[in-house]
Amino acid sequence: MMNKILTGLLFCLLAYPHPVNSQSPIRVAAIFSMSGEAVAISIEHLTTTRFAVDEINARGGILGRPIELIELDNESTPLGARRAAMEAIRLGVSAVVGGSWSSHALGMATPLQQAKIPTLSPTATNPKVTRVGNYIFRVCFIDSFQGHMLAQFAHQELNAEKVAVLTNVDQVYAIGLSRQFIKSFQQSG
Repeated sequence: MMNKILTGLLFCLLAYPHPVNSQSPIRVAAIFSMSGEAVAISIEHLTTTRFAVDEINARGGILGRPIELIELDNESTPLGARRAAMEAIRLGVSAVVGGSWSSHALGMATPLQQAKIPTLSPTATNPKVTRVGNYIFRVCFIDSFQGHMLAQFAHQELNAEKVAVLTNVDQVYAIGLSRQFIKSFQQSG
């Protein structure tokens, strides 16, 4: 996971289109849940991002410039993610890492796309996230792939002919994954 974030972060920073002072640090925002229900997964992503930044800085930074990590709380909500994105824009960051949940990534994607700030979500799986525009990226696979593989596993490994699907209707991730699983399971026979 660290290599993926490190590679993605480097890619985002090198793609940044705006001129910056060559003596100043490169400001990167980490927008994760530091409060609310998504803290458990987000703290792992924030810790990994910190390690990646430390590793990059230990190797001399990017083009000789250190990375300054700015940590912003998305409050475990799409609205909180949008507010954090607006703060990142106000602070003049060059890139953003964040959005552990698809709903958080979706909440911050539009303002960051409009500001042309490269953004990398480590675990957003909803395909709508990257459809926002060409400055928004994700590390992992999308819901349709996960749903298909789960349905294939249920059919081939468990020999399941019928399934019951319980969905948390308050979570974008759960809804998308459930829909894809049901669709793939039904298509499989």
